[in-house]
Amino acid sequence: MSTKSTINLCLPAQEDAGICATALTTYLTTKHNEVVDATQNHLKARGRGAHRHAVEEQISSQTFSHVHAVSFRVDKFIEYVQRHCLIYSQQTGQLEYDFDAAERWLVDVYFATCPSVRLEMDRITYLDEELSSNARLVLREHVPQVELPPDILALLKTEFHNPTVAHSCIESLDLVLIFMQEVLRGAAGTTLGDTIINGHMRSVLLTNNDLFKSQTLNAEVKVKHVDGLYKFLWSQLSEDEFAQVNAVYKVKLSEEFSHSDGKQTKNFPAVDQMQLDELRMLAPRLDLKTVLDCMGQLAVEQLAGAHLNRGWSIVESLMPYQDEAGLPAGFENLFPADLRMGHFVEVYKFLDNLSTLGEAE
Repeated sequence: MSTKSTINLCLPAQEDAGICATALTTYLTTKHNEVVDATQNHLKARGRGAHRHAVEEQISSQTFSHVHAVSFRVDKFIEYVQRHCLIYSQQTGQLEYDFDAAERWLVDVYFATCPSVRLEMDRITYLDEELSSNARLVLREHVPQVELPPDILALLKTEFHNPTVAHSCIESLDLVLIFMQEVLRGAAGTTLGDTIINGHMRSVLLTNNDLFKSQTLNAEVKVKHVDGLYKFLWSQLSEDEFAQVNAVYKVKLSEEFSHSDGKQTKNFPAVDQMQLDELRMLAPRLDLKTVLDCMGQLAVEQLAGAHLNRGWSIVESLMPYQDEAGLPAGFENLFPADLRMGHFVEVYKFLDNLSTLGEAE
């Protein structure tokens, strides 16, 4: 490593470059404890297991510092050996060094006070789509979400002309939700919904700085508007309505895919044209507007991460929304069961085209 190396090589993590720092720290801890064990065995062999400097228990690596490490100067050690370890051998009558005495001095003075270390190391967790998506699930469990009011939405549209600003706000919002999880789990969710997001996080982070590069967002948007805010911000980054949906749900209708549940891998075929023809014929009985609204809600709430098995049928994934969304009677039996979550976005687009073209009439 050098000063030009990226900093993530120094940050311990469970994956990617962070494994290097984790492996190095584990190796050094192991070697340190091997020296401590050898020292204690040496003292016991000399009958000094209860040595006054012997360490009684381990210390956490989080409190480890230079005072707990073995540190000595070789020139000082050589000087001691030359002055105090030179003896006459009764067998040879010549000057010899008593290396056993040198070893005892070295152990007693430097090694005996060195404690063993218990590795307790925090690891870096990087903000990613999965982490922020999990945080959004926690938010929805505790704070009912509502759409952004039209007046606030209109003000936001006048402020966002640069995709870079929208991306910056998404990153800040992800960070907000990560911090907010523990507060929500602490039963504060019922009162947090009407709290301004920026004001709440300023009090948590003890800062006077605004989090977002938007005056309206900082002053008007509340915790109960998070889902609507994400939807708006992503719309500023891409014309794709499903920009924030995980790619695993965007398989083309003409392509097959596979899914592993950790035990076995299942393969799912491409969508057959007969299935699409069947769906087109059933469209007049499906109330496509309601079905599309329900699919849109599912996409926002569940599909930013990979929370749903993409091998599940779409109809099964929509059933929990049946009462809330008012899906048509018999929807479970009408909608083709072989259409899978891996093809979710493409199926949505197919139904949306049917609705737009008026084929559902």
